[in-house]
Amino acid sequence: MDGAIRADSFNEERLRDPRLRSLMPKISITENKDYTREFPGKLTSRFEVKTKDGKTLTETTSYPKGHAKNPMNDADVESKFAGLTEGLLKPAARDAIVRAVRDLDKAADVGSVLELVRVDS
Repeated sequence: MDGAIRADSFNEERLRDPRLRSLMPKISITENKDYTREFPGKLTSRFEVKTKDGKTLTETTSYPKGHAKNPMNDADVESKFAGLTEGLLKPAARDAIVRAVRDLDKAADVGSVLELVRVDS
């Protein structure tokens, strides 16, 4: 429904959304023992969607984005980080973390980098 999984995909409001609730009973997940045996070398998933007009659409992947055999580039990682922290971090804080991690090897002290991700309780 959303086109991507983000932090807000699991918040209370989203999980109570009537459109999402009506979709949930139509979803089933089953283990494929062959795929399980291939793990961790392969991380195979097969998705099958049946459309209202009776068509079946199928997609299978063994090396999803981020797998060692299908690595994410810097732009992919930064985009994912931005999406997962949207609403949790201000853009300036997010960008500071990205810069600090990108330049981690140049940091005089890793504590300065860790300070950017410290959570006050």
